[in-house]
Amino acid sequence: MKTMEIKNQRNLLTLQACKRTSVDMAKRFLTVDEVVSLMEKQRGSRTLREYAAELGVTNQFLCDIFKRRRNPGETVLAKMGLTQRVVYEKTA
Repeated sequence: MKTMEIKNQRNLLTLQACKRTSVDMAKRFLTVDEVVSLMEKQRGSRTLREYAAELGVTNQFLCDIFKRRRNPGETVLAKMGLTQRVVYEKTA
């Protein structure tokens, strides 16, 4: 099983993706901005409306995600194979 964690340094938001593979468990931290960048790459040449329909959200909500006004919700994350998890860390 391979695990990828996506971590937003501002609010310690962590998203976790699990994919079945023969590779040992590995962890990689990304910011929410990096998740949004990944979404933009996955969008490719599709219109915002087409990509929003594919993700099961409104084009306004997707636009807010791309403009960093909102974080990707459960619906978007599920379509990307991600789940949301909040982590609290003790600061130095």
